[in-house]
Amino acid sequence: MVGVENRLWLEMPQIQEECSPSIDDDGRKGYVRCTRWELDGDVPWDWDDGSTESRSAYDEVFHTYYTSSWGKPANGPGLDGRNDLPAYQVTVTSRWRFLFRDTWWEWDGSAWVFRDTGWLPTGHTCESIVLEPLPVIEVQGIIE
Repeated sequence: MVGVENRLWLEMPQIQEECSPSIDDDGRKGYVRCTRWELDGDVPWDWDDGSTESRSAYDEVFHTYYTSSWGKPANGPGLDGRNDLPAYQVTVTSRWRFLFRDTWWEWDGSAWVFRDTGWLPTGHTCESIVLEPLPVIEVQGIIE
C-alpha cells in the first residue's frame, strides 16, 4: 500500500563446490581442483520510482512507495494466481565470479607437504538480473 514499508529479501543459492577426482601426477599426490561461483560485492536494487540502493545479498531490504503503481505494467501478482495488477518493476542485479582452488601433496625431499592455493579468481564473471513486479495500491477508505 502507498506509504507502507515493504520488506523484501533474496533467496540466495547455497554455494556449491565441484571438485575433480584426486589424481597423482608429476610428483604431486592427491591433486584436486575445485571450482565454485561466489557473489561479487553488494546487490543493487532499482525500485522503479527513481531510487536505488545497494545492500549485502543477505540483508533484508525495506522500501516505501509514496504513489500507487497505477499506470505501470500490469504484470503484478493478484488474487487467484493472476498476474495482471499494475506493478512497480523492481530489479535486483547480482554479480558473480568463478573461483578455483587446487590442493595436493608434494614431496619436498624429506617429507610430504600439503599445498593449497586457496580460492583464486579465474577472471570469468556473470551477472543475473531478476525482475520482481510489486503492486502498490492506494486505499481510499478505512481498512478494518
